[in-house]
Amino acid sequence: MLAASIAVSLMLVGTLGVLISLIMTDRALLADVRSDVDGLNRQIRAATAEQERLDAVLRKPENAEVLERSVFLNSLLYRKGISGRGSSPTWRRPFHTT
Repeated sequence: MLAASIAVSLMLVGTLGVLISLIMTDRALLADVRSDVDGLNRQIRAATAEQERLDAVLRKPENAEVLERSVFLNSLLYRKGISGRGSSPTWRRPFHTT
């Protein structure tokens, strides 16, 4: 009976060692993941700041006409179907060689 209790105790200590090892490995992996997430968040903040800077340039009064024309042309192209869909869009017909 004493030998069985000692064997079970040794197995429990071994299991505790394995669990501690797994916890330490998990913490190290989690630190790497946190570092990667922080780097990605920095990139997102930089991209957002750049987008805001570019949006501010587009909203300037001297750029309003160009922006309006661009929106108009994009909507016209979308309506006319020059988006690359279809077998032979209108804009490709003059260049089609058969």
